[in-house]
Amino acid sequence: MQKITAVGGRGLPLRGNDIDTDRIMPARFLRAITFDGLEQHVFEDDRKGGGAHPYNRHPFDVSSFQGASVLVVNANSPHKTLKDLVDAARKEPGKVNMASSSNGTIGHIGGELFQRRAGIQMTHVPYKGTAPSITDVVAGRIALTVASVISTRPMFTAGKLRALAVVGPKRTPALPEYPTVAEAGVPGFGVDQWYGLYLPAGTNKAIAAKLQEVVARALLDPATRKTLLNQGLDVVANTPDEFAQICAAEFSKWGQVVRKVGLQAK
Repeated sequence: MQKITAVGGRGLPLRGNDIDTDRIMPARFLRAITFDGLEQHVFEDDRKGGGAHPYNRHPFDVSSFQGASVLVVNANSPHKTLKDLVDAARKEPGKVNMASSSNGTIGHIGGELFQRRAGIQMTHVPYKGTAPSITDVVAGRIALTVASVISTRPMFTAGKLRALAVVGPKRTPALPEYPTVAEAGVPGFGVDQWYGLYLPAGTNKAIAAKLQEVVARALLDPATRKTLLNQGLDVVANTPDEFAQICAAEFSKWGQVVRKVGLQAK
């Protein structure tokens, strides 16, 4: 936010209490009010990619960055590799349990896609947030979960979790030694977890273009980009039109998975 202030000349103060706690749609976001009252929203891809499908409403449309997630198991798990995990799940369908931060999140539907690509069946256990799901994997009550590098790296560097693979389509600079799921034996699988800045539909294009320019310059600042990369976040800083194409493609891709699984909002 300091970088955006420096580049844009005026602040975009965050209101930290504006978190989507009702979980009507399971996305985590921050809301900012600019000097002219325009609302901006930073959404995780749960809302505009797969997570929007089980729900009847999904709000806005408009630059972005991608975050890396990893598949992790307990440090004492018998599954030393992704192949071990897949073999165990294939041998005893439904016995291996998979945690997610909530129903309908990218961790949930990404896990469903993983099962289909690997030809296995696991039991999904939804939690109310990432922290409790990771806690139960650390405690050995749940076999595995998929979560962001930011959320999991402290645990597996401390020896409490074991990372088996990166779930994205390519390796992440934050964890270059870890293979992707596809490299580890499940071809055709890759899930990007991305974050984007949205504006209300109908926002003046000149305003949207100016905000995109300011945010992109801030994100592309070398120091900022290095910090984000260390946290598993790769800056994209694309244009509104390019980002709209990503949203449309992701919505279509995950819609197919959601319909096959039969997910519905409750």
